[in-house]
Amino acid sequence: KVATIINGRSRRSRASLTRLPERTCNIDALIKSKYFFFPLHYQPECSSMPLAGEYHQQALICALLNKFLPEGYTLVLKEHPRKSRAQWRGEEFYFQLAKLKNVRWISTDVSSRELLNGAAAAVTATGTIAWEAILLRKPVFLFGSRIFEGAPGVFPVADEDGLRRAIHTVTETSISIDECEYEKYLENLSSFLMPGVLSPKDLERSECTEEETAEFWSETVSNYVESLKSK
Repeated sequence: KVATIINGRSRRSRASLTRLPERTCNIDALIKSKYFFFPLHYQPECSSMPLAGEYHQQALICALLNKFLPEGYTLVLKEHPRKSRAQWRGEEFYFQLAKLKNVRWISTDVSSRELLNGAAAAVTATGTIAWEAILLRKPVFLFGSRIFEGAPGVFPVADEDGLRRAIHTVTETSISIDECEYEKYLENLSSFLMPGVLSPKDLERSECTEEETAEFWSETVSNYVESLKSK
């Protein structure tokens, strides 16, 4: 039995935390079932606060999905690999999720691509898993505001009614999005993009150097400022 948390520092509760999550799922069994996939955000980070508003509380997203998921569906969570849960999420977060009967966990060793392939939809506040899902032509439940919120197959979720409608559409109807819609979206999106590297860790897989990135950004900002002067 999980001990009561007192000021988040009970010795017994910390011992219990090391045993969480208990409701894990095996990938072989999972791919034969019906589920939504929610890879948790790294926090603190702007992708959840402020971009997700009240839904920066990822336990709230989980609770809502747990409440409205149809019979036979589960919500599969994957912890972010960059931090261990004991270091940064807080005990209460995991105890809240442990109470949700339709929530299961999957190992961080399992490929997100594999999990996406078998999912009914991806779930995220504003994470790049949405972009991966778009490229795989998978539906996305988006709880915040990000550049891909207008993409085909993305369901922006602002409240419970919106979530219920999105779940109904994904689970009760046959979603078919013409490939031309994706091509049109990507073409329109490309007019707002520029080459570059945001993080040094991405340099190895980028065709742009840091110097080229700085030049692209400088030129873009300069052109934008000049356009404002002409108005």
